[in-house]
Amino acid sequence: MREAIAGLADQLRWSAALEVPRAERASEVLVCAVGGSMYAGEAAGIVAAEDGLLVHLHRGYGLPKWAFERRPHVIAVTYSGNTEETNSSLDQASELGLPISIVSSGGRATERAGDSGWSTVTVPAGLPPRVAAGFQIGSVLRLLESIAGLPDSRSALEAAAEVVDRQMVDAAPLADDLADALEHHLPVIMGGNGVGAVGAVRWKTQINENSKLPAFAVQIPEANHNDLEGWGGGSPGRLALVALHDVDEHPRVRLRLTKTMADLAGTVITAGNVHARGVGPLARLFSLTVVGDLVSVALAEQRGVDPFPIDRLERFKETL
Repeated sequence: MREAIAGLADQLRWSAALEVPRAERASEVLVCAVGGSMYAGEAAGIVAAEDGLLVHLHRGYGLPKWAFERRPHVIAVTYSGNTEETNSSLDQASELGLPISIVSSGGRATERAGDSGWSTVTVPAGLPPRVAAGFQIGSVLRLLESIAGLPDSRSALEAAAEVVDRQMVDAAPLADDLADALEHHLPVIMGGNGVGAVGAVRWKTQINENSKLPAFAVQIPEANHNDLEGWGGGSPGRLALVALHDVDEHPRVRLRLTKTMADLAGTVITAGNVHARGVGPLARLFSLTVVGDLVSVALAEQRGVDPFPIDRLERFKETL
């Protein structure tokens, strides 16, 4: 798994080398995805926001009602191509005659795209979706260049790749220390708006899938209006907090993150702080991603579990 994490750098470079896909222009964009594939929508949304572009996200079946009237360009991200919810979104988008683009490694979505003439980016197959983040994020960004006029993202992708390379070396000791602090505790990952918030969700889901452990992601300042009260009244030492910091977070968010950790010291385990590195939101997000991914693998190693299989998720799908 560590090799797969390091491979995110090459995935980002692969995306930078893509020819910009041809796709129908639109004033609004809706990314439809679930699970690890939605990380592409979240990350692309942060980058697009820097240039004043709004990317809507939809996790679930069909399409949100507003899409019927406003007719966004739908970008469906499904690594396998067979994701039930995302194919349901494609069904409705196709019925409505909306412009559609696909990011997938194959499966039903890619077959449908070939039959329907939808714009398609076919990414390399054979990885768990959560490990294919570089392929999927980069592909969505390149599509946004064509669909919504996002400025050329190649330099941002290359910069993010360089950060991944550096973090695999520089952040490894920090990741091991954080995993030691989180062991036998319930991880709670805090982030501010934008990069920190999306990074916190990535940490949480990687701990879920790689470490096979419960974990939670919360956003500051929201958590200061509810979670904080519960944390203070819980069993001492049961929770372990990690705070993710980003240079672009609001100064009051930065203060709140620091004060939250200080307020809870002695009540919960304050495992540590992680500061985003790099220039630009994509690079900074991937700097946090690498640390979180490495933490999740270290936790798996502590427990003697293989981070790759997701047997419970697969068994659950079979019951449906």
